[in-house]
Amino acid sequence: MKESELHMKVFNTTAVCIPSKHYMVDLSERVVQIKKMVDAGKYFSINRARQYGKTTTLNALKKYLTGVYQVIFLDFQGIGNAGYDSEEKFVQEFCRLLWNRGKVGNVIPKDILNKIRIWKEAENPRTRLGELFDTLSDWCAQSEKKIVLIIDEVD
Repeated sequence: MKESELHMKVFNTTAVCIPSKHYMVDLSERVVQIKKMVDAGKYFSINRARQYGKTTTLNALKKYLTGVYQVIFLDFQGIGNAGYDSEEKFVQEFCRLLWNRGKVGNVIPKDILNKIRIWKEAENPRTRLGELFDTLSDWCAQSEKKIVLIIDEVD
């Protein structure tokens, strides 16, 4: 087998596309346009059919924004049905996802990380969304860079 055959691109229909491995649409202009919304402090959603490239676009956006912003990427696919049973259970699951991000290198201040740890480990979760939002606001106030939260698989 020739070395060039080892590095051939393929079509990918099952997961995130990787430009060096997969044929894909050039997302650079789309990501530049989305960054303009982020820079303006806008919220947005991407709502398309399966295999449209939503996750691939969000991953490209994360890469593009990193350095200018502190980017936190959460995948709600990691929250099971029980995580939506109550407000308190959702906060606990959200904190679990944040905790896992904290372990892989995102800079989360120690006081915020401590609250997240306590809330994610609670045997009987009691933390309400308002408390979580206040804590996230505190984190934003402490951060040297603006924070961008990207949430995938919200459906």
